[in-house]
Amino acid sequence: MHNITNYRIAHCMTGAPRTLYKEELYVAYRRQALDQLPGDLFVILELMNKTDTIHGVTITDNQPKRYTAALKYLTPRKIEWIPINDRLGAVDDRSGYARWQRCLEHIEQAEKQDGMKYDFIVRTRPDLYIAKDLPTAD
Repeated sequence: MHNITNYRIAHCMTGAPRTLYKEELYVAYRRQALDQLPGDLFVILELMNKTDTIHGVTITDNQPKRYTAALKYLTPRKIEWIPINDRLGAVDDRSGYARWQRCLEHIEQAEKQDGMKYDFIVRTRPDLYIAKDLPTAD
């Protein structure tokens, strides 16, 4: 038996939310990631075009309100929405490194505020379906 309560874990979710509104996706993230590695969730989401085609499906409402249920269920410590063309100071950020950096800044701010350091940071995307439990921190 392992005791994961000894570890401070930050989850950093960044990117375009795409399919995060789907219940099976956000429920799986809580069950397979947050329940396995309890900690604080930091979310940096990119505002998307009003209409977008995702995996062959046209989505006509990509505004933050579409993701309210998912974010309420996941209970992030911090949520930030970034405008679609805001590269956060990076010259070219197609890979999303500037959003990872912004998430790290929020994590470091929380560490300073709480007077502690996280032991682990889990990096993920909002549209990633996690099919089985993440390994424990042990």
